[in-house]
Amino acid sequence: MEINRLTKVLFVATMILSFVLVSLRGFDGVWYRYFIRFVLLFSYIIPLSLRVNLDMGKIVYSWMMSRDGEIPGTVVRSSTIPEELGRIVYLLTDKTGTLTQNEMVFKKLHLGTVSYGFESFEELATLVHQYRSNENPPRGRTLSKVKKTAIYCAFEAVKACALCHNVTPVEPDETMPSEHAVVTYQASSPDEIALVQWTEKMGVALAKRDLTSIQLRGPDGKFLVFDMLQVFPFTSQRRSEER
Repeated sequence: MEINRLTKVLFVATMILSFVLVSLRGFDGVWYRYFIRFVLLFSYIIPLSLRVNLDMGKIVYSWMMSRDGEIPGTVVRSSTIPEELGRIVYLLTDKTGTLTQNEMVFKKLHLGTVSYGFESFEELATLVHQYRSNENPPRGRTLSKVKKTAIYCAFEAVKACALCHNVTPVEPDETMPSEHAVVTYQASSPDEIALVQWTEKMGVALAKRDLTSIQLRGPDGKFLVFDMLQVFPFTSQRRSEER
């Protein structure tokens, strides 16, 4: 930024100096030719080669940073990173895990008058398994009565958490042994990843996601396919609203 500002200052100085010399000579005749001549003569004041050399130096510095053995895994995404690091005086961070490992854990689920925590998550997982094991409601009971049961409410709550997010499952590498193959999740918010990981422990796992549908795998191994009607992307405004 300083180089750009200095270049502008030198250009203005060149124009002023050329105008002053033309004024001393007088504006008789084709004075504008002399003005252009002076501008061309004084154009060497602006060091264009300096800008090129600086850009080349930034590229070399970025390459050296990405190859530094003391900071493995560093990815330099901009050639201006060296001068940006040189400007750092104070380093501030918040609680969202900018410089720390941000691990979100789902602790409690509240359903009306019923609350499930760490000590009762096993009970919740049992209710989810019971719902999927009984695909048809008992005879003699209407659907409205079935909805009021704890089993139905538990399964619907877990299913809602497994559906309402922007998480994408990543399949493990085919070259990896099957006993070490683990599906990972990617999302812009660690909160949503925590939800999906929790629903997987409860028995409802996110199996597949594309542009139009989401596929869940129940505790019985059967797959449930849902169509996506609307997607609300995770933004900074939505993050502040969630807080």
